[in-house]
Amino acid sequence: MVTLGFLPESVTPEHADYKLIEELWTLMEGKEREGIQVRDLSYVLKVIRGYRNAEIELDCQPVEGKQGLAAFIIFD
Repeated sequence: MVTLGFLPESVTPEHADYKLIEELWTLMEGKEREGIQVRDLSYVLKVIRGYRNAEIELDCQPVEGKQGLAAFIIFD
């Protein structure tokens, strides 16, 4: 995230922005998937900014065992 300009190099884990990026990583299942794809990160960041593309979104039921936004995220 430093390379992409989302975090300054001097940020520490105690910094609020670091914690937000860490939450995003968890939400996108970065650890479980051993990373995230650029297109997935790009789309999530666009959604945060208000962008939507119905052509690539699915109409689906919430994923069991997950809560909040994580219940509605499905990666292809």
